[in-house]
Amino acid sequence: MKHWIQILIFCLLFSNVVKADDSDQLRNELFNLELNTEDISKYLKKLESINNPSPRVIAYKGATCAFLAKYMVNPIKKLYYLQKSENYLDRAVGRSPDDVEIHFFRFMTQSQIPSFLGMSGNVREDKAYIMAHLDEFKLEGITPNIISFVSGFLNSSRYCTSEEAKMLADSLTSM
Repeated sequence: MKHWIQILIFCLLFSNVVKADDSDQLRNELFNLELNTEDISKYLKKLESINNPSPRVIAYKGATCAFLAKYMVNPIKKLYYLQKSENYLDRAVGRSPDDVEIHFFRFMTQSQIPSFLGMSGNVREDKAYIMAHLDEFKLEGITPNIISFVSGFLNSSRYCTSEEAKMLADSLTSM
């Protein structure tokens, strides 16, 4: 019996279980998701399977729920995932209020939600926080594809001037 317990512990330690501190890998996976509900749902399940997730992982869950809502046809499911997104993102900011990346994910998510839904209340606050802390906005392990995506998103955002978008993109590329 003792031998089986040791084997089980060994298997658990060296399995493909995602650790809560693998934020670089998880961020890259988030930005490289295929644009379909099946792959987004699988990724969300992966994030939700992480025990004791870090605030960043919680923010990735929030961004993923919003991403999933974007591709839902059913308006009730769309609203369900948007509310879930809002809860995750607010919880992540509450647990780590000084993390610029978490503010960025909440900004990125909320700035795409129609304002009449009442789920975009932190956009200006998050943008102001990000702009005030640009020197801290460093995403470890970021790829050129992610930089390109973020730059394109910021340039098309109605909440950023072209100068602010350039400052944010330059902040990411100066690593």
